[in-house]
Formats: sequence, C-alpha cells, structure tokens
Amino acid sequence: MSTGAVREIGERLRSIIKEEPELPLALRRQLERLRKSEASRLAVGHAKARRS
Repeated sequence: MSTGAVREIGERLRSIIKEEPELPLALRRQLERLRKSEASRLAVGHAKARRS
C-alpha cells in the first residue's frame, strides 16, 4: 500500500472516529498506536525522499 493511500485512509478514519473520553480504553490505545505508526511511516518516507 502506498504512503499516499495510507495517509488518505488515516485522514478519513480520523474524520469519522473522534476520540472522546467515553471510548473504551482499548480502542483509545489502538488509535494512539495507529497515529504513532502512521507518523513513523511518514518520517521514513520523508527521509527517503531527501536522499533521492
């Protein structure tokens, strides 16, 4: 899956799923892991782009 596709999916999910206090803790943790993973992939993509 391309970085652009992953980014688009993440943006759409964020617009649909709003983190609220009433979300179960397990779901909030999963959302946080998704954010960190997405940020890590974007950082790697930017680093590769700079080398090119």
